[in-house]
Amino acid sequence: MERLFVIFISISIFYGCANISIIPARPYIDIEPSEIIGPEEEKYSDIWSRINSENNFSFDPLPSETSKYKKRFLKNRKHFNELIANGEYYLYEVLEELDRYRLPPEYALLPYIESNYDPFSISSSGAVGLWQLMPTTGRIYDLEKSWWVEERHDPILSTKAAIKYLAYLYNRFDRNPTLTLIAYHAGPTYLEKQIRILESRGREVTLKNLKLSKESFNYVPKFLAINKIVKNPYKY
Repeated sequence: MERLFVIFISISIFYGCANISIIPARPYIDIEPSEIIGPEEEKYSDIWSRINSENNFSFDPLPSETSKYKKRFLKNRKHFNELIANGEYYLYEVLEELDRYRLPPEYALLPYIESNYDPFSISSSGAVGLWQLMPTTGRIYDLEKSWWVEERHDPILSTKAAIKYLAYLYNRFDRNPTLTLIAYHAGPTYLEKQIRILESRGREVTLKNLKLSKESFNYVPKFLAINKIVKNPYKY
């Protein structure tokens, strides 16, 4: 009887550990609109005034790097105007979804950097659509991918998935708009590792102090450059 009891306890411990080990960390999809706190809902006359609201969120400034990309965008104004026009088919829906999560409306400009607001865009790394979602992210957010269907190309479904992912990142990185941008490009796990390294050394967590690839570092000033131009259209 004593031997049976020991066996029973051993089995219980084994299965208990097994059950614990397969419980996942909080999944990306476990974010609801009510969990994100931001500015109160407002009414706007058009999509641009919505993006340019004075009550918007602040991003870490990078004057010299942002100025460099601003000049690049404005070098060919005709091309830049065509680029901006690409987004006008989708911006309203994107802003509506961002508003549901009380996220910075400036994030509506992200697909300009990711895909030139082209839903059929495909990168060499396998990222697809307006938001350049990778296959893994698409699966996490239930975007169907098969021989016949690729929902990452769907501008509405991919927007819902991408913004839910942005909401998750925004929540994960203490509602810091700049860190959310970096996490979207470089990946949240990598960014958290770099933040821990800086904190362990007593250094401030800034874009310039983070160890990032050139592409990830430039991601933020590219975004800020488009943001500045859109917010000052008559100036530029």
